[in-house]
Amino acid sequence: MQSKKRPHGATIAFFVAAAASFVAQWYVGIAHRFPVGPALSLLMLLLVLGALIPSLMRTIRFRAWEWRPAATAFAALAAVELIWRWFLSPFPDVYKLVALVIFSAEPVIIGLGIVVIIAEWRRHRQIVPRPERFFSS
Repeated sequence: MQSKKRPHGATIAFFVAAAASFVAQWYVGIAHRFPVGPALSLLMLLLVLGALIPSLMRTIRFRAWEWRPAATAFAALAAVELIWRWFLSPFPDVYKLVALVIFSAEPVIIGLGIVVIIAEWRRHRQIVPRPERFFSS
């Protein structure tokens, strides 16, 4: 059974794939005028935010900071940025090829994002508040 404190495996995979897409667009799309779909980028950003909103709602509702989904998204972005900068940027032909593969996979990443949104909202509805022992009479 999936722990309710951690994000789903699909959520983590989506955050890593979306981070790879954002980093590839930053390095290749801006520098080399690579044809990137701005609509897909906006949709992917909205899907990332949509995957983080249920944890924010639980944070407000239960008055307990649920930091793991946001930390996972930030860590994925930082890790992909460092991998791109240290391992791929010395080889321009390689990072252009990797960017082409990532750009080709953007519809699949968006599909994964839709699956993640559905899974996170289902999980959000299943989590119920526990009574607090310390403040109850």
